[in-house]
Amino acid sequence: MDIAHPEAPDRIEVTYRNLPHARMRARAVGRRVPGVPEIVLVQGMAVSDYLVPALARLGGWTRAHLVDLPGLAGSGDPPHELDIAQYGRSVAAWLDAAGLGRVVVAGHSSGTQIAAHAAALRPDGTVALVLASPTVDPVARSIPRLLLRWRLDARREPDELGRSHRPEWVRAGPRRLLHIVRAHLADRLEDVVRDVPVPVLVLRGREDRLPRAVGEKAYAVSGWSEAVAAGKAGDIRSDALAEWIAGHYPRRRYPVVFLGSANGALVHLAAALGAPWLPQTVLVPVRRHGGHPDEPREGLRLSRAAGEALLAANPDLVLHHMHDVLGLGRPTVRLCYPEPDDLSPAVAGLFRDWYRRRGIPADRLFASCFVLLEPWWTLRTGSVPYWTSFNTEPARRRLLDHLDGTEPFDEIRLTLMSNGVAAPGQAGIPAWREVLARARTAGEFTGVDPRAYPRDFASFARMHRELARVRPVQPMPGPMDPDFAAEFLARRADVQLLSAGRPPG
Repeated sequence: MDIAHPEAPDRIEVTYRNLPHARMRARAVGRRVPGVPEIVLVQGMAVSDYLVPALARLGGWTRAHLVDLPGLAGSGDPPHELDIAQYGRSVAAWLDAAGLGRVVVAGHSSGTQIAAHAAALRPDGTVALVLASPTVDPVARSIPRLLLRWRLDARREPDELGRSHRPEWVRAGPRRLLHIVRAHLADRLEDVVRDVPVPVLVLRGREDRLPRAVGEKAYAVSGWSEAVAAGKAGDIRSDALAEWIAGHYPRRRYPVVFLGSANGALVHLAAALGAPWLPQTVLVPVRRHGGHPDEPREGLRLSRAAGEALLAANPDLVLHHMHDVLGLGRPTVRLCYPEPDDLSPAVAGLFRDWYRRRGIPADRLFASCFVLLEPWWTLRTGSVPYWTSFNTEPARRRLLDHLDGTEPFDEIRLTLMSNGVAAPGQAGIPAWREVLARARTAGEFTGVDPRAYPRDFASFARMHRELARVRPVQPMPGPMDPDFAAEFLARRADVQLLSAGRPPG
């Protein structure tokens, strides 16, 4: 791609809206897709055209919009210079006027600060907030330090990028550019994000110098944004939760349904069988203030009122993990395993046998981790799935034990959950490379930047893209025969398959 002349989509729809702060220009590509939110991009520091290639890519997935801010790029001048909160209000006003419904709001560079304000102002109209290369680093909140950072960044950027920016910088003018820099330095993204009650995704490029402390704080704040306010725990309704979970599957009869505790290996098995997996437990994060992360009793005390409110509103719920799924009035089989990882070798062996019976190679392994799962592309790439419960040394040892006890794989791919901090018991990149070295021909990370792990926040998006590039691919198979799966698992010594009424033992 020529950065000086960005690749334009085949068709760009340009609109202008007269709003309180200015006449604002927006460019849109793509078509609306049922069930997929539209995306609204907020420009960077006085420049917008460089985001057109990103707009084109996003337009291949859903309807995507690129909004120019008042006084910048293609929008009209505001009645006075705006601060970052006012820029955020201008984007929120554009969203209200456009009538797009709930959208994903995404900002790049300095646009992340404005996107955060817009999302905080429109929580009911925002599905999620994306912060790509967020600014400003707290340790660089002065003009001299910021200029030094820009100079360092310029060494990594192609000359064409600066040339593409120049016309938009000229349009803004030096006085407005200086004002914008000062406005961004005065704004604190980390404080604004706390008021955003929707999921927040933080992305950084491979060469971005996102400080460790900033990255960890952004990771923590993004988790906070997904949690329920303690005072609203009593508003949760179990019937609505159950309806939401079941609504993810087509309404029809199924030969087999999984009910029980969460397990990544079980998700792969359910995908192969074409069967719904209905979790017996649901994670409901609740916000709380205070308490040390190493003091669980204090955390329990601080969360007690929220738990009592939840139970008072939902007497059918219990606040502990419950395994018993009997008494349903239907043929029931219990699949029992001592630890979450213990099911992974059995499911891997089942898939390998199933692939061979279908006449396709069974020499490609994909090891997923925690919530980083991709059952569909695991099947399409003919990969044998192995799920690790987390990025810990015990989980790594279990995977090595499995590889030592089975036929070698030609290809091994591995993804890792980046939890944002280096923690006790966590296996490092050199240790995980030992797993990849067991492959006979190719062992590689999938979606993992070894230099950024465990603060590799972009791995959540990158893993899917990289797995989808694996070749060759196989036709999507029909559902696995449940009887075949049951007979295979019944022969395993590491899991127990029990008929209803028989206690495990």
